[in-house]
Amino acid sequence: MAVSYDEATDTVLLGERSEGVPISAEKYDLWLFSQTREPSKTSYNGVEYKELFHTTAINGLPNITLNPNKKYQKLVLEIGATEDSFEVVVTSGDVELAAKKLTKADGLTKMEVDIGGAEKVKVEIKAPPLNKGAAIILPTSYYK
Repeated sequence: MAVSYDEATDTVLLGERSEGVPISAEKYDLWLFSQTREPSKTSYNGVEYKELFHTTAINGLPNITLNPNKKYQKLVLEIGATEDSFEVVVTSGDVELAAKKLTKADGLTKMEVDIGGAEKVKVEIKAPPLNKGAAIILPTSYYK
């Protein structure tokens, strides 16, 4: 179970939080992903976002390694495909926590994953060779 401490209220918090904590609030590492605020790259399905993570090369197994440090119960990813389909796989160590195939037609998808007790979580994009598309993950994705 996730345990955290709120200094402002001198309170110990157990389990899932009622409000989300952005994934950018904790350390993360990018592999073949970029974080951008460039206007030409932050539009998705006609919606302009101020910032997003996007794959720079989908054929090299791009991933984001998140470091929730056992503080959260859930990860809510806001993720989408720009052209071709791909599979997103979420793991902690050798354990697969979730997997889902996404296509451009799916649009922006919320993917809720149980990460209770996880020190690190890897979000990996798997696509067939010569895939033309890319994956985007919004930084509004969050922990609970």
